[in-house]
Amino acid sequence: MTSSTSSKNDVTDPLLEPSLTQGSNRIYSSSAMFGVAFFGGMVGVILFAALNSYHLKRLKTDAIWIVLAILLAVATYVAFFQIVDADQARSNFRLVNRIGAFALFAAFWFLHRLFYRSLGLGGSEPLSPWGAAIACVLISMAVTYGVVYLGLFAGGVK
Repeated sequence: MTSSTSSKNDVTDPLLEPSLTQGSNRIYSSSAMFGVAFFGGMVGVILFAALNSYHLKRLKTDAIWIVLAILLAVATYVAFFQIVDADQARSNFRLVNRIGAFALFAAFWFLHRLFYRSLGLGGSEPLSPWGAAIACVLISMAVTYGVVYLGLFAGGVK
């Protein structure tokens, strides 16, 4: 009789395990990615989204979207320097970069929306974004200023 009661008390049934945390990894919050979009621009959002994909173990799955985002950022930069003259380039580049960053933020949020929802519903805390966010913003600033100066001095601006 004790063997039947002990089998009833075993909690090895997979239906009784929490499903939202099982097999999922913690990622950085969407608020952190929004901050990176605001301060870092398009390059920062792409790097931060790639880090989230890495933590989700979806880097191969999301690689096509990351490459498309990189191509979109490059196309935006090239088109900007072909359209705008040198006097307006510096002030307007920040605006174009920020608008593009918010568009990429929305796209990557939509791509990872189920993971953000399960993170909130599962009760687990997101990863601390400080180190990754600062690194993404600094790398993005270096790349962005390099692009601006390359675009201004290489004759890409009218």
